[in-house]
Amino acid sequence: MEDSNNSKILNDSELKEAIIQIEVQVAYTTDKFTIPNVKAKYNENDASIILNDIITDAMEDYTVLNKSAISYWDDDFKNFIYCGVVPFEKLVAIPFNIDNPIIKLKTRKVIQFDNLMKMELKEEEYENLEEAAPNINKKSKRLKERKINFIVEKVFLWRLLYNGFEDEKGKFIKLTLEEAAEKVKLSKKTLDDYLIQIRNGNLFNFNYNEHRSSKVGILRAFVKKQRFMNQRKKQLFDIKH
Repeated sequence: MEDSNNSKILNDSELKEAIIQIEVQVAYTTDKFTIPNVKAKYNENDASIILNDIITDAMEDYTVLNKSAISYWDDDFKNFIYCGVVPFEKLVAIPFNIDNPIIKLKTRKVIQFDNLMKMELKEEEYENLEEAAPNINKKSKRLKERKINFIVEKVFLWRLLYNGFEDEKGKFIKLTLEEAAEKVKLSKKTLDDYLIQIRNGNLFNFNYNEHRSSKVGILRAFVKKQRFMNQRKKQLFDIKH
């Protein structure tokens, strides 16, 4: 990524116009959207494209980009590379291939640390507490299941604290998995289990929107059923071949 110190980028005579497509992924969610037919300026000499005006123009229709941390996908590193927080303070240029005029971005909201710790779900917290039924012995007690949207929110917050984020002052904050679990007020073991369930749900295309208010047991049963069906298909395939 380049900035305003690169005199080549600032030379307008070397800039050309291109129509590109932007694919945007919202960090820590499954949300994605595409911005088509975007006018952009690129530097043919060093195969780079200037991101500043692109983001500024796109913000008019896509407010999620405003005051967010932006990263771009780098095909060489096979990873997202951090650019900065919108609006960028410097000129930002990223690699660009005119033969494949598509750039992939990831947007992550810049959050005040105090507000992050106060994140609440719409339903009451007490509805999701693991409560043992009274007058039952510990071995046979049944715990009240948490709702799917609750565990998704908790895992989202846990991973956000672990992966790190910029606060409103531009300071990068990152906790260990154990420290993040303490902030979320769930054990790391429980969060690990929920993360596995969510990832398996994604793998088998579980409809989280439809089941957001369902108990987590619905997700577990779905994953178990899909695994069984896949295993059964594999066994049938092996028999036939």
